[in-house]
Amino acid sequence: MATVNIHITNTADDGTEIPGVLYNTGIVNAGAFSGVQAWAFLRFLAVTGPTSGATINSATITLEVIDVAGSPDTTFYGVDVDDAAQFADPGNLPSAATQTTASAAGPTTTGSRQVNVASIVQEIINRAGWASGNDMAFVCEDNLNTGTNVWAADDLDDTTEAYLDIDYTNPGGSGM
Repeated sequence: MATVNIHITNTADDGTEIPGVLYNTGIVNAGAFSGVQAWAFLRFLAVTGPTSGATINSATITLEVIDVAGSPDTTFYGVDVDDAAQFADPGNLPSAATQTTASAAGPTTTGSRQVNVASIVQEIINRAGWASGNDMAFVCEDNLNTGTNVWAADDLDDTTEAYLDIDYTNPGGSGM
């Protein structure tokens, strides 16, 4: 087994989309503001280690949730591509990303929160075109679309930005 720990390294790789507009500074939000959807997005560059077909023993995204309003009901999905491109407006919005089948519930309370994304990471690295060193992205969307039910987390501009931890075993038992 081996582990890899990846932090967000570029301001454009974490933020919020509120219908058709990307916000990359300040905080990362997911949920609904007065019924308006907010998608959080996180992109981790150069996920070096797990090769195509590796077994994911565990994988978590750690977020420092600084605020919660209402009762957030959000879901994380992976972006179902071999090598995730940077989100952009126009052309590559989180709301339009092809999502993995696997998903994980988003946070509902403040503090340091871990989201179990093992099944999502497994689905992405099982893609025929996945290679060690590719970029991996996640989106988090609201399930309620009513009222104000949202969480907010620190982004790259803070010292407690999101990070991804993966514990894996490559085919043949190697961890490198």
